[in-house]
Amino acid sequence: LLVLPELFAAGYQFADKEEVGRMAAPVPDGPTSKHLMALAKVKDTVFVAGLVEQDGDSIYNSAVVVGPKGYLGKYRKTHIPQVDPGFYEKFFFKPGDSGWPGFDTAYLKLGVYICYDRHFPEGWRALALNGAEYIVNPSATVAGLSKYLWELEQPAAAAANGVFIGAINRVGSEEPWATTMN
Repeated sequence: LLVLPELFAAGYQFADKEEVGRMAAPVPDGPTSKHLMALAKVKDTVFVAGLVEQDGDSIYNSAVVVGPKGYLGKYRKTHIPQVDPGFYEKFFFKPGDSGWPGFDTAYLKLGVYICYDRHFPEGWRALALNGAEYIVNPSATVAGLSKYLWELEQPAAAAANGVFIGAINRVGSEEPWATTMN
């Protein structure tokens, strides 16, 4: 299982809605989803990858799940933040409507929750009730803003729901922040 960060191919900072629109593609028929499906087949692995998803006139912050046999599904980020400085997702993304699906892989039943979703316990619980054994949380989080909550919420959610949680974050730095939680 290889999990890539939230919006891994696009980066997290956007100049405007037009830039987001240029990065958006359908899931699973877009080029990044197709590339990941081909790679999953060759490498005999499961990928979870954060993408900018275009669905008709709507744009979502999504994660595609693919495996050696192809497309397994997607999760659309449910909770869209509007937090200063720099987290202006409500300008770009529609709240997800995918519910909390579990993905059957050859290895385990997988759940996906994206970044800011982690602050809300109902999704962790719904994923566990839907049979997820391992829940991944691809993120684009920075140290100063939520390091304390990062280290508190996810282990608590794992213990409360009897699941394992993989917390994945980006590396490097982007303006307006000087550091990230590597």
